[in-house]
Amino acid sequence: MIVPGGEGMAEGDSVSGDVGDSALREAAPELRRLQGLERIAALGEAGAFDELLDKRNYRN
Repeated sequence: MIVPGGEGMAEGDSVSGDVGDSALREAAPELRRLQGLERIAALGEAGAFDELLDKRNYRN
């Protein structure tokens, strides 16, 4: 496994629990945002926002 700084880790070495926890804290919100964007994209493809394209009712 390659780690920052260019040094490798030997098989069986582990990363500090704090580092792993920190990585999960950063990755989890990004994953939730990505999943939310995917849901919105699917709604758009299904036509859920088509009424917003009708400018005849704009600001009425």
